[in-house]
Amino acid sequence: MQETHRPGAFKQPKKLHKHGRHRSKGALDDSNKGKVDVKVATRRHKRETSRVERRNKMQQVRGRKREEATARKRRLGGDGVPPFLVAVVPLCAGVDAADAIAMLRSSADDNVCGESGRGIVHLAAPRFKSRFAFVAPPGGDLVATLDAAKVADTLVFLLSPLDGVDERGELLLTALFAQGLPSSVHVVRGLDAVAPKRRHDAKKSLQRCVERRFPKEKVFSLDDANDALVVLRHVAAQKQRQVALRDRRAHMLAEEVRFVPSEDDALVGTLLVSGYVRQGTSDYQASWIIDEDEEEEDADSSSSADDNDDHQEEMEPNEDEASGEDEEDGMEFDAQTLTSEVVDTDSYDDAMDMEEERRMLEKHRQARSEQQFPDEVDTPLDTSARTCRTISYVTIHVANVPRSFMEQHTAAARPIVLYGLLPHEQKMSVAHFVVKRCPGNQQPIKSKDRLVFHVGYRRFAASATFSEHTTGGKHKFQRFLPHDVATVATVYAPIMFPPASVIVFKEKSDGSLEMVAHGLLLSVNPDRIIVKRILLSGHPLKINRRSATLRYMFFNREDINWFKPVELRTKYGRRGHIKDGIGTHGHMKCIFDNQLKSQDTVMMSLYKRVFPKWTYDPNVTIHQVEPSSSVATSQQISRNSESSDFFA
Repeated sequence: MQETHRPGAFKQPKKLHKHGRHRSKGALDDSNKGKVDVKVATRRHKRETSRVERRNKMQQVRGRKREEATARKRRLGGDGVPPFLVAVVPLCAGVDAADAIAMLRSSADDNVCGESGRGIVHLAAPRFKSRFAFVAPPGGDLVATLDAAKVADTLVFLLSPLDGVDERGELLLTALFAQGLPSSVHVVRGLDAVAPKRRHDAKKSLQRCVERRFPKEKVFSLDDANDALVVLRHVAAQKQRQVALRDRRAHMLAEEVRFVPSEDDALVGTLLVSGYVRQGTSDYQASWIIDEDEEEEDADSSSSADDNDDHQEEMEPNEDEASGEDEEDGMEFDAQTLTSEVVDTDSYDDAMDMEEERRMLEKHRQARSEQQFPDEVDTPLDTSARTCRTISYVTIHVANVPRSFMEQHTAAARPIVLYGLLPHEQKMSVAHFVVKRCPGNQQPIKSKDRLVFHVGYRRFAASATFSEHTTGGKHKFQRFLPHDVATVATVYAPIMFPPASVIVFKEKSDGSLEMVAHGLLLSVNPDRIIVKRILLSGHPLKINRRSATLRYMFFNREDINWFKPVELRTKYGRRGHIKDGIGTHGHMKCIFDNQLKSQDTVMMSLYKRVFPKWTYDPNVTIHQVEPSSSVATSQQISRNSESSDFFA
């Protein structure tokens, strides 16, 4: 039969007949029955959330944030949790911190107040479900203020209604910005004493003064109980600024301090420091810390389980031993010795430990109870089930503390701060700090002069070696600390891990300190090479095209032969080398890449590695810190340095 034509897949289909009837979208959907075009089916479909779904998601996020805020407030008010630490710092000589704390204590009738032996005022505010601890360092004492800021959650700055911030207050702000500033609140005291017509202008002037250093910060009044409630509410609800150095280490402000002299030497003893240990670990890290009770329970359960297993092994004989006994029955022995042990019943109890027997009996009972009722505990009748079991108020015994340290801090009423060390931070190494001169300081500071360093949580004295802050493997030694240029100061010091801020002070003849530089910890590296350069100069005596005879660089032929491989250069950019010596008085013939000029000077660069001096002194006697002739404003200090300091 004749083959007929069969159309392929690419045959053009005929157009459908237009019958003239109109169908609605519903009719088209019914006819299609969910059929989708191939192009539409293969295309990636991006589904847009509906309005109801977006609203539900926003409600879930809002509810989660509310639950986190509630949990945070409960933690602040829970038992054993450290109170919210607030440091009250006056920025003017006419403002008293004790009066401001007294006003905050009397803000509400239901406040519960107390005071520790070191003068720290505790305030429990049921209205805010929070507890506060107020510390007031001595007015104008920079060292005490820096120590308090190392552990404080919030700094309350007290301003004068007329003067605002004086010269010493500017110094405090400059040092605090260089060290690392936590959250702050600005309060003015005595605004009601200003004339009513000038009161509004005075507050606006203070607001502008604060905004220059703290943008978007508000000035609060503190003249009555209502103002005190507003300040307390702002302190409790304020967003906390994170300080990296403090968040990574456990730290504590001393509430009670007692010195116990040593029996051998009365000048050295043990320092007993009591206070709240503040959480240095994140919530995730804290969840891995096992409480002491839980650890004991785990140990008891594991030991009881082991004892139970041992008891089972004793009661049930081993298969190998049983099979061995069966084999022995069929074996013949030439000789067999049978012995029996005679037990003395009168002295049998002398070798028994009855206390150990009681403990073993209790463990067996606990193991039997755990086997019958696994993971079941009884709720105690005298303790609430929701009570936190973490205890943060501890007493730390610090050994080998000199009596002078205790006398110095007791006489000056300075706060005592303790910081936990990370691994290897008790070892000595070579530390490098990037520092920059304060604009108000103009006195020359020579390399290897004795300086006082506030580095992170430590304070010590050392003789620093200055070098250029450049890239590369070798760094040029600097004899003096330059102005307006970042410089690296190198000292022998204990190991510290960045980020950590650095504040440098210069000791005066009267014992006072002056702030001269600030910066950051660069690294702890003993392999950093610091090179000292020395230039030897010579003058041309005879010039003959590219060759020349030089004098006044050396004065004997042996030195010429010794430095012959070293390259020469001139101030006009010529380069050359020594060819040979002439005579015995230091004249030499040199070859250059181009003809010299008669007024040119030939130089030879000699380099020598410089090492820092071992002058580390942790016992620093701190006197009053005096402001410079021109104190730098806080705007000139970088806000990126997040750290806290230590009293050394």
